[in-house]
Amino acid sequence: MPKMIEAENLFNHLLPALHEVCARLAGAVSQPADFADFDVHVRREMLHLGEVVAGAMLAQGLPSLRGRERAPACATCKKTMTFKQMRPMELRTCLTGVPQTVQSPYWQCRDCHRGEMGLRLLMNLQRDGMTQELRELAAIAGANAPFGEASEKLLGRMAGLTMSADKVHGICQETGNELMPKMESGQLGKARQLRKDEVLYVLGDGGMLQHDGGWKEAKLFIVFPSMSRAEVSRDRRQLTERQVIATMKSADKCGPMLWDAVRKWLPKDQHGNEIIKGNVVFLSDGSEWLNGLCEEWLPGARKILDWYHVSEHVAETAGVLFAMETDDSEAFEWREHKMELLRNGAVSEALGELLIETNRPGVGAEGKDKLRNLHGYLAKRRAQIDYPAARSRGLDIGSGVIESGVGHVMQQRMKRSGIRWSHAGSPPMLALRAAWRCEPAVALRAA
Repeated sequence: MPKMIEAENLFNHLLPALHEVCARLAGAVSQPADFADFDVHVRREMLHLGEVVAGAMLAQGLPSLRGRERAPACATCKKTMTFKQMRPMELRTCLTGVPQTVQSPYWQCRDCHRGEMGLRLLMNLQRDGMTQELRELAAIAGANAPFGEASEKLLGRMAGLTMSADKVHGICQETGNELMPKMESGQLGKARQLRKDEVLYVLGDGGMLQHDGGWKEAKLFIVFPSMSRAEVSRDRRQLTERQVIATMKSADKCGPMLWDAVRKWLPKDQHGNEIIKGNVVFLSDGSEWLNGLCEEWLPGARKILDWYHVSEHVAETAGVLFAMETDDSEAFEWREHKMELLRNGAVSEALGELLIETNRPGVGAEGKDKLRNLHGYLAKRRAQIDYPAARSRGLDIGSGVIESGVGHVMQQRMKRSGIRWSHAGSPPMLALRAAWRCEPAVALRAA
């Protein structure tokens, strides 16, 4: 069978275009001062030449698809379609994003009369004629910057692509909607069974977004195995494996999504049931909704109260108790003493001190309230504050990953000044951001 594209024919077709490109470059960079914009001229002409290459390849290859042995099956009735004629259609590639008119085989089903453009089938194009690569670039740009900025700066200025802000918005919406079912069924990210002596961390948190004229909490979960950290510098590590869930759904709707992500990692017992106890560590700020979610969907998981959230509560209380002090050394010493007790497992001693200080003369009403609240917060979550036992097993006691995740997934893109989200716009963007955070090179293309 002859090749669809012959190298010699393609070369001969490109010679005139290459000569034109060289002539334009020679004219544009004819004076010493022109070399200041050397890369601008070369990039523009290389993009133009790339379009010529794409057009020449399609002009050579597409007519050969007319043969009966290449006939596609009808998507409706599954019968073999019949070639009718070559028809013009628009194609947009990642070279410039500007539409090119190309001739594509047109196929039609004799029975149901459904028609298909052969190029759309061959390249898996949607009706707008954009290649998968171009749609992915637009989705990446829109997932990381407001749509106008994504259109003008990221795609236009940096990549030389022509695409409107509305089109970027539409692509992000479509891609996010396609990603949502994957995310909600635990298919974002590649799960594997836990290795020997490995545990699965499940981290959860919430973040407020401007949503439909008010504030609404978005939920974020990150699932990762303990052996997935890679050292990228002396002071920095990053996760090589993770699954991310970001949703505007209520807490009671998050359980099934979280379980679908977690269960793929877990070993099973002799009856085929996933083993949670000893394999799952649930690390959170101790919120009621997160604790309830863990108890219902991950019974037996080891719950750890995030060290940084405890530290924030203690520091906030110290700030009220010593608000009138000009020297903050007393507040620092008070805070460090309480954290040292908790770090060493002396929870009873810390709780006892808080009760004594609540009744101490000279403590104002606001200070008493703060001490009572801190005591209640710690006492209610006492089972989650066994930090010595956790550290002896090499377990994390701080949820820096989820704090970073809230910033990366939600705040960087969705909580900028002046940005408001609608009921239809926020869920797909959250799914898009989760996919980008999860595995950017794979997840967006998989859509």
